[in-house]
Amino acid sequence: MADRAVDTLLEQLRNVQSSVRTLAARGLGYTGSERALDPLIKAMDDPTPAVGQVAAEALGKLGHKEAIEPLRKRAEGPVMDMRVAAAKGLLALGEPLPLEPLTEVIKSTTDLNNQNFHESIRLIRLSGGERAAPALVSCLKFDDPSPRNAYNMFLILAIEYSPNGPKYYYKFHHDPNTDGTPEQIKENRQILDALKAWLAQAELK
Repeated sequence: MADRAVDTLLEQLRNVQSSVRTLAARGLGYTGSERALDPLIKAMDDPTPAVGQVAAEALGKLGHKEAIEPLRKRAEGPVMDMRVAAAKGLLALGEPLPLEPLTEVIKSTTDLNNQNFHESIRLIRLSGGERAAPALVSCLKFDDPSPRNAYNMFLILAIEYSPNGPKYYYKFHHDPNTDGTPEQIKENRQILDALKAWLAQAELK
């Protein structure tokens, strides 16, 4: 029965409908079958990005160490969606979180509603260990103390709840509807300067 299930899923991984290929890739991740390894690696290059992302996460669930190098390659590649999916695959295989590729995802974000932005922050905060806070602090826009700056606010919140992260969230002024008072801007600038100094010390350790 298990072999027949794998056969069916492998066949559906070649289906003309991307939604079917997505479901097949997800299902193959739960089979543990070595036969699924190479097809899922190839599926990461599927012309439909969602299929490739699901294949990357499925490779993590599949549990075969041969997937580590292909996942690392995608985690460092140019496609931001794939970076996040490959990072999840690597974590599932017990590998360290690839921090630099995820910080680049965060820094490249122009739309703060983008799920990759929030997911990269979440992965770093939860799985970056002692490296999490420095990685997140490095993403801050140190030259923008505006209370309107939601980008910095999201990061300072995540830093607050990272292991050994400096605590500034409840001191940082944030209001998307106002430019803030000169005093609020001054205090935000002081917080950003303090975080920049903290990062410099952390990088010396």
